[in-house]
Amino acid sequence: LDKCCIDQNSIELDLRCLPVFLHSCRKMVVFCGVTYLKRLWCIMEIFTFIHMCRGLDSIEFKMVLREGLEDEDAAAMAEAFATFDARECECFCDADKDRMLSIIHNAFGDVVAFNREVTAIFQRAKWEQVCLARSGKEFTGVSDIRSERGDSSSEANDMSKSDVHLELQRIELQV
Repeated sequence: LDKCCIDQNSIELDLRCLPVFLHSCRKMVVFCGVTYLKRLWCIMEIFTFIHMCRGLDSIEFKMVLREGLEDEDAAAMAEAFATFDARECECFCDADKDRMLSIIHNAFGDVVAFNREVTAIFQRAKWEQVCLARSGKEFTGVSDIRSERGDSSSEANDMSKSDVHLELQRIELQV
């Protein structure tokens, strides 16, 4: 989406329109390779798409695997799903990462709450299991990994989808 809809020479101006671009889409295709879950803009696109009342059935998930390294890549992607942390993601420009983390903090109070929301999307989509099945490894769950990161709280995020959408719109207008 970003390469087609956002002018890469004028990213800041076009990013304000990201919710508009996403709202205009009926479907999204996720081409997930070993670096996908480390790119914060990709995560924000999925998150925004889902929270704009698009269901997971509107996302087509495609693994991108390097020839000869298919099993290793699939295992690495499964691990990335299991250990997702927005703080570990990258953006091409450090200012973009700072801005995105600020948006996350304003909307969720902290990054851990955002990580729980994104991880819940991944779990409902079963993308980690798809990657594990492709890698030949057995799915054992990720509760131990998450508890080590401090993400094991069972508290539900009290921010509704509409609250998140409004917060994203408000922040986008400020950019």
